[in-house]
Formats: sequence, C-alpha cells, structure tokens
Amino acid sequence: MWVNEMANHSNEKADHLNESEVVQNLEAAGCSADEIQYFLKLAKAGKETDCKRLLDVHRKDLLDNLHSFQTKIDNLDYLKYQMRSVL
Repeated sequence: MWVNEMANHSNEKADHLNESEVVQNLEAAGCSADEIQYFLKLAKAGKETDCKRLLDVHRKDLLDNLHSFQTKIDNLDYLKYQMRSVL
C-alpha cells in the first residue's frame, strides 16, 4: 500500500506516504473533507489510478478558477488603462 499510517523510522526513502502528511497536503491544496476521505478510501483499497484521477480533477478545477480570476484581473487592468487615456 502506498499510503500508510506508519512513519518511516529509517533514513532510507519511504516506499509509502504517511497518511497525516497526505491529509495535510490535500487540505493545503483546497480539497474538501469529503474529497480527502474519498481519496483515503481509494488509497487504502490500493486504487492508485483512481487517486491520481481524483487529483487530476481537483487540479483542473483549481486551474479553471485561476484562469477565471486572471480574466477578472485582466478586465480590471484594461479598465485602468482606459481611465489613464481619458484623464
């Protein structure tokens, strides 16, 4: 299993991810509690492909939001530019 509750006590690279670190990372990425629980359920079932798909969907949603905000910023910048040429 690639997600594991047990911490790696050796200095070697772990062959698994610590569940609490995964949860922290998903929270920091803006995942909801339901998304996190679903991700962990998939991970514990060994469904790595489904986990990656879930991350891809969330990433796409974040990018869509980013692009939407960028468009809004561009509109404000254009309005400021127009105001300068009038004043």
